[in-house]
Amino acid sequence: MALGLLIVGVAVGALVWLLASPGASNSRALAEQTLKIMPDPKPAVVNKENDPAMPGLNVRWQDVVGVLTISDFGRDFPVLSAMDKTAKFPGVYAGAANNGTLIVGVSSYLPGFSGLTSLQDGAQIRFTAVTGEQYSYRVLTAESIPAADASKLSSGDDWDLTLYTPSLSGVQFEIIRATAVVSE
Repeated sequence: MALGLLIVGVAVGALVWLLASPGASNSRALAEQTLKIMPDPKPAVVNKENDPAMPGLNVRWQDVVGVLTISDFGRDFPVLSAMDKTAKFPGVYAGAANNGTLIVGVSSYLPGFSGLTSLQDGAQIRFTAVTGEQYSYRVLTAESIPAADASKLSSGDDWDLTLYTPSLSGVQFEIIRATAVVSE
């Protein structure tokens, strides 16, 4: 009898953990809800002279600054205003979209966001800010760096967007560098 109650207790606990865990399905739901309440997207242009600005919007108790769309992955990802080791959502590591210094990443392995280095040169990425400005990018390069060398995330200025994720082992970062293009 006690073993039966223990098994039921563990099963209920696991179910609660799965439902509350911010995994891939919660990521999709947060991105969808953010897109629904944002103003209609309008093309925006990166200007290196702009002061960095990334206003946020509280969606499901998360401070969301925009939605990242990776066409080759067929997915939208909510982007939080800052990196959060407890949330399994991408977050802003540094910079802003409006001045071409945006660095977005995840602090732990996130299914659906991994495999960044599989993106081909020229692949399309879009960042839609909660204010409706939509920035379009094309992948320039993909690389991997040791996770211990995070300073390389922000080095260089030949790109307007950097995306990164830790490898499954956590030993390296997979990095994508992209340049802004004029939206159509």
